[in-house]
Amino acid sequence: MKANGNEQTIYTRETATLAVIRTHLLACAGSFIPPLHETVNIVAYASKIRSHAVTFEGWRDGVLVGLVAGYFNDPLGKTAFITNVSVLPGFTGLGIAGLLLKDSMLFARTRRFPTLRLEVNESNERAVTFYVRHGFVVTGRKLTDERTLVMDTNLNPGAVL
Repeated sequence: MKANGNEQTIYTRETATLAVIRTHLLACAGSFIPPLHETVNIVAYASKIRSHAVTFEGWRDGVLVGLVAGYFNDPLGKTAFITNVSVLPGFTGLGIAGLLLKDSMLFARTRRFPTLRLEVNESNERAVTFYVRHGFVVTGRKLTDERTLVMDTNLNPGAVL
């Protein structure tokens, strides 16, 4: 499926079924660096997202074209975590991921999380640049994989974290 300028993206939250999330992740798997199927069991990951994450969704003609999923369940209420940002091939560059990420940031902010965190492979320069453009900074590396950058954004810029 290719994006067409005449189509309109519909943005929703938590409406995608497990099957739709799984289909979306499978279609996007090759866009991840490294490919998603090399780092997770996609079927189990889709189930975990559907059961435990809040999903921010972009739809075109009934197809889930963009998905941001995050965990907003830190018992201390300090850090929310984005586990997935994906857009179907053919729909990248249209601003879908940016709008979904901004919605997730607003969601975290209204729930009084001071920090939103994500992880990205250092080789995924396009994603790193995208996250920096949206206010994320590299704060470290994942202990179990040095190639994975940990990136945070301060959701309450006036506060000292």
